[in-house]
Amino acid sequence: MIISLLLVEQINVHKCNHDLEMGNITRTLQGPKLSRNLKNVEWKNIRIKLDYNYIDKSKDDQRTCQTVRQHVRFQGKTYFCEQKHILTSTKISTIKGTLDNVKTYLERLLSVIPYNSDIQYTEFNGNYGYETNFGSQTASGVDIVLAILSRPRDDDDSTLASAAGLSEERTYHRPIFGVVFLNPMAVPEQVQNENSKDSRFFYTCVHEIFHALGISSSYFDYYHPHESTSPHSRITCSFTKYGRSFTFLVTPYAHKFAMKRFGVQEFQGTYGKCPSGLEIENDGGQGTAGSHLEARSYMTDLMVGMTIQTEAGPYSRLTDAVLAVLMDTGNYKVNWRMGQPLVWGHPESIDGKPIPNFAIGPPQNVFPKYYMRNFSVYEKWYASFDFKFSGPFSGPVTINGLSNEQKQFYDPKGIGVGRTQVYDFIPFYFPNYVCPNGQAILPSTMSYNYHKCGTYTCDGYKSFTIQVNKDLAATQFESVTCTKENATKEFSLPLGYYRRQVSCVDPERFCRSVKLNEMKFVVDPFNPDTRQLNSDSPTPTQPEPDNNPSAPEPGNNPSGPEPGNNPSGPEPGNNPSGPEPGNNPSGPEPGNNPSGPGVENPSGTGGNETTTTGSGGSYENSKAAEKKAKKKKLIIIAACAGVAALIVIAFIAALVIFAIRNAKENAYLEDSDANYIV
Repeated sequence: MIISLLLVEQINVHKCNHDLEMGNITRTLQGPKLSRNLKNVEWKNIRIKLDYNYIDKSKDDQRTCQTVRQHVRFQGKTYFCEQKHILTSTKISTIKGTLDNVKTYLERLLSVIPYNSDIQYTEFNGNYGYETNFGSQTASGVDIVLAILSRPRDDDDSTLASAAGLSEERTYHRPIFGVVFLNPMAVPEQVQNENSKDSRFFYTCVHEIFHALGISSSYFDYYHPHESTSPHSRITCSFTKYGRSFTFLVTPYAHKFAMKRFGVQEFQGTYGKCPSGLEIENDGGQGTAGSHLEARSYMTDLMVGMTIQTEAGPYSRLTDAVLAVLMDTGNYKVNWRMGQPLVWGHPESIDGKPIPNFAIGPPQNVFPKYYMRNFSVYEKWYASFDFKFSGPFSGPVTINGLSNEQKQFYDPKGIGVGRTQVYDFIPFYFPNYVCPNGQAILPSTMSYNYHKCGTYTCDGYKSFTIQVNKDLAATQFESVTCTKENATKEFSLPLGYYRRQVSCVDPERFCRSVKLNEMKFVVDPFNPDTRQLNSDSPTPTQPEPDNNPSAPEPGNNPSGPEPGNNPSGPEPGNNPSGPEPGNNPSGPEPGNNPSGPGVENPSGTGGNETTTTGSGGSYENSKAAEKKAKKKKLIIIAACAGVAALIVIAFIAALVIFAIRNAKENAYLEDSDANYIV
């Protein structure tokens, strides 16, 4: 396939070049070869050691920029260190704080068979020779050691970080030693965690460490069941369709994910077929293809090859797609309660049914409305697939050199495509303006700089009401109610002197999508019979208080989720009336709104947020008691009214007397203190 357009939309993106930078690594095996029944072993939360000695100058590996004009060689290139390549004390603190949060996050998420031997440090020996200088070092009492390193990069290099496993446990091939290379120019000034408004650095580090933990094509052949060290009988499968290749991870949990999501046992190619599974990225060049989830199909999962998240708010997330891969390594069990639904393409985000041919069909033909810019419509509409963000799009452009078959996949309607190859050129919307929990945004002909998020409430799936800003500063709002009857209606809602069209959307799709976006898993996502949402569940008027989001979650408990543990949900009691005025175009502060969804259901019923009250006695008895109580209240009210009338008459008389006296005093004061200024 020859493609003349290889442009990457440079709007706050991080492209992972894992296979290019970490390919051809010489890995070592450590520890004794064990032969025991894995069904009887105990799994415990993973223990991670982060070695910061090489970034805080405790040790000098001669490969970290510490002084200006120092010569450092990395990936076959010699760098003359500049100030921007040297970590400041603030950035060192940010790295330690953020990675400590990553460590805590992963230790809550993952369980492993404990490693009880010493771990030897292993040098990075790759395409360009040795990139580290650890010498002889060991660590004990942990399950994996990750050395944190800083390396200079070119100004136009969008890589934030990269990582790889360098040494494996001999029996299960689980990585036990690895490295994380950080780009010093990309380190933010503030510590981040999973709940930060700008969490790009946090989730990029999680993404890269997942590579070091084994999500890499170089580890695929070792993936095995939890109960065995023998590899799965079938790990990947490929076929050709539309003149392009498709490769899938077809291991057990990947197949469970695909069955539940796409509703099919098999994917059919032009030549051959495969069990349904997780598609592996085939674009983005040698560095991105092969070790990432397909960005077109799993848009917001944190393991796609390019993240487009911005500082405006959360976008990348830990979904059941990447959790399936972790489970299929055979080396990890996951706490699925920490994950979030992958709303992009989710059956429950539309009507509860799989989207036909979503997995391998041409996006222009199979993707739902609002997933990408429709270039066949002249008027520009700004939208998002889950109504939780807004932003620009790329395109339209034309891809040259495509065969007729390939055109049927990338541009079957001949209307043009987007610019980003990793996303198969779909003209998606960038999340440059993200709505906080309890707020959403309707499609509009006006860009995100002016058309703002507003609070919403859902009446089951029958209708929803959303606040739409009336002024540019977003200090005044008006209500728009969308129902099944006006689901496609376009409203003319001028914004100041500017013309603006706003479109209603199907209330079932809207309410399903925003609920899925704002929740964490409440039931096991890999159970084929579970659903995260229940039908006709109205938006709660008052959220239940969350547990402490920073508290560690327990290990795997397939019996059900923890009640109410939703760090991403709204805090109780904040801003019940609507958004704060003066929202910034880059995205509102995550102001919380009790009227919005996102509160997990402690009963584990899958998002049914209705509440019921108990009733005692029969309906007739309660009505008789109510009538008797009303009569009694009327008598009391009449008596009180008579007393109140007498009091009012007396009070008025007193006021008249007081007014006469006060007038006399004022006449005197006006004469004597006329020049007194307080």
